[in-house]
Amino acid sequence: MGKTINGRFALLPDEARAGGLSEVRRGVDITSPSGDQVAVKLLKQREDDTITRIFLERETSALGALEHPHIVRLLDSGWDDELERYYIVLEWIDRSLKDEMADGRPLDWLAYFDRIGRPLISALAYAHEIRFFTAPF
Repeated sequence: MGKTINGRFALLPDEARAGGLSEVRRGVDITSPSGDQVAVKLLKQREDDTITRIFLERETSALGALEHPHIVRLLDSGWDDELERYYIVLEWIDRSLKDEMADGRPLDWLAYFDRIGRPLISALAYAHEIRFFTAPF
């Protein structure tokens, strides 16, 4: 295995998924008896570290407040001294909505709603409710 984040999450040699402010790597929680897979989001380094810290604080604050079966759980976050990067660790999801749609399995509307629409709406409604009750006025 490759590098370890925070002495707990071993990064796997899989190809990283690149995004605008970060890259996501698959890892393993080495403290988990079952070796749970995790998503390790490594934030890109910037000259102005303030933007990265603000992004980290906002994302972890939002995710930390959410507990729902259709929203990924925040497991850890912080600064890794060895990589000299901020990180966010989330539970690993094997397939994305993009993967599901790319399979080409035709679904009628009710099947689509049951498999994708209902869980998505449930998660969005929950997140909206939490945001509404925790937003400063």
